[in-house]
This record gives sequence, structure tokens and C-alpha cells, in this order.
Amino acid sequence: MAKSGNRPYHHGDLHNACVEAALDLLKENGIEGVTLRGVAEKAGVSRTAPYRHFATKRDLLAACAAHGFRMLEHEVASAVASAGEAPVAQLFAGSHAYARFGAAQPHIYRLMFNGDLADSEYPEIRAAGLAAFRVPIAFLEAAQNAGIVRNTDSRMQAFALWSALHGLVTLHIDSRPTQIVDATDLQANVKGILGILLTGIAVAPVAL
Repeated sequence: MAKSGNRPYHHGDLHNACVEAALDLLKENGIEGVTLRGVAEKAGVSRTAPYRHFATKRDLLAACAAHGFRMLEHEVASAVASAGEAPVAQLFAGSHAYARFGAAQPHIYRLMFNGDLADSEYPEIRAAGLAAFRVPIAFLEAAQNAGIVRNTDSRMQAFALWSALHGLVTLHIDSRPTQIVDATDLQANVKGILGILLTGIAVAPVAL
């Protein structure tokens, strides 16, 4: 039985115990505050125990990023499921849930979109991200089937929605000042963006 000080190692799932400990450190101190030694201390295991699953801090951060996408998928999917059958209600509920997640979890949200953790190097991040992205595709396809939104590429529609929400959340959590709108009023801005996306800004079709 491995020990850390006088604390016995007793985790049935060391991998997830390390990820949860790393997420706590990430929230408390940011990326620079995450170390394998600190993770071992917080998880109550020996200093060498985390290396059974993570060769480097980078590997551990990648696992945290993938976990973040799974958390996001759960939050958005749960909100959509609770919104009822109306596609517009699902769209609004899922979008608000996305924004709330980013605002409540800024450190993990930034890590999820950290370009240093390449999908090609860590396919688990790509898989978790794609799974999360399939949620808005599904409710946009439902809106298409209901005749509420145009029957065009649902992936591109979801990408447009995500791009708008991601930009808004990033402005919000990084406190970027803007003279255009109040970026701190997150939920009001989500509603405003959705209104524009649903109605468009052109009064007539525009050739592209």
C-alpha cells in the first residue's frame, strides 16, 4: 500500500482522483499552480502515484481538458432535456447553460480551448469536444425539422452559434472592456445573440 506521509493510498480510481485534484488546483491557482506533486498531496497519495497514469503535467492537463468537455456536454444536454420538446426552448436553454458553465468554470474553460494541447497529440480532447458539439447540432436539426430554422448545414449553424457564445464567454471571463455592449451582462447578451442568429441581420437574401 503506497503512502503519502501517514496517509494510506486507498483510491479505487487513481486516474479520476488525480484529475479531480488537478481541477481543484486549477481553480485555486490556475495552470501554473498545477503540479503532479501538488496533485498527489491533494489526492492523499504518494508523490509517485500520479505517474502511474500521467507521465507529465501536460498529460494531466489534457485529461482535465477532456473532462471539462464532458462536463460541458452534460450541463448543456441536461438543460436541453429539461427545456421540453419545443426546439426554440431547447436552443435557449442549451445556450444559456453553455454560457453559465464558462462563467462558473473559467480556469477549466480556458484550458479546454488551450491551443497548446493539440487534438492530434491528445485524441481524447478531440473526442470529448466532438461529443459536446453534437448536442447543439441535434437541437438545431430538431429546429430544422420543425420548420423554425433554415434547412441548411446544421454543423455550420452549430459552429456559428458556438463561435458567438465562445466569444461572449471569453470576453466575460477575461473582463475584456468593450464600448459596444456591457460584456458583464452575460445572460442578457446570450439572449440578444440568439435573437440575431434566429432572425438574421439582412432584410433580404444577400449573395455571398
